[in-house]
Amino acid sequence: MLHKLFSSKVRIELLNTFFLHPEKSFYLRELERITGEDYKNVSTELKNLESIGLLT
Repeated sequence: MLHKLFSSKVRIELLNTFFLHPEKSFYLRELERITGEDYKNVSTELKNLESIGLLT
């Protein structure tokens, strides 16, 4: 499972953001700005995190 979690730079940036701010909700565009990645990459990684059960 760890190889699935840490297989992407974008995923690592997203997880880092979520763990540093567990009380906060984020908009997709906000995550795009925070990670420095484009909308499509952020959206894809959010879907991946949801599919493995880390996001709801």
